[in-house]
Amino acid sequence: MWVIATAAAYTFFDEQGTFIEQWTGLIMPWAITITADDQIWICGSSPHWWRRNGAYPEFKDQIFMRFTSDGKLRQVWSIPLGDIGEDKDNPDVTRLNPGEAVGIHCIAPDRAGNLFVGEIYGERVQRFTAVTARPAESE
Repeated sequence: MWVIATAAAYTFFDEQGTFIEQWTGLIMPWAITITADDQIWICGSSPHWWRRNGAYPEFKDQIFMRFTSDGKLRQVWSIPLGDIGEDKDNPDVTRLNPGEAVGIHCIAPDRAGNLFVGEIYGERVQRFTAVTARPAESE
């Protein structure tokens, strides 16, 4: 399967280049990964226009989504948008905390359920692990 991700849609093609389907209105896509078991992971931010009222808007959030190959949503993760200061051409990455991100452009799950995410402004890779149960509270 081949995928073309644009600001408006994800477009899917088979190995021969035949159009399969198109998903629209999900998120502003920055990266997509298809695993060996056909899980589709995408990352990006909430949809926004590239240029509005003469200015480029800030990112709103950082989102990871997992779909089955037939388009069923299985997981959505949202992480805080990090603060890199006013000068985006010279980001102050010392302001970023673990678990925050700015400009996620790479996503890769592993077999243990970890999700590795690379960000362009923070110039780093972070590992995220799903919380599947709340820790027991002490009485």
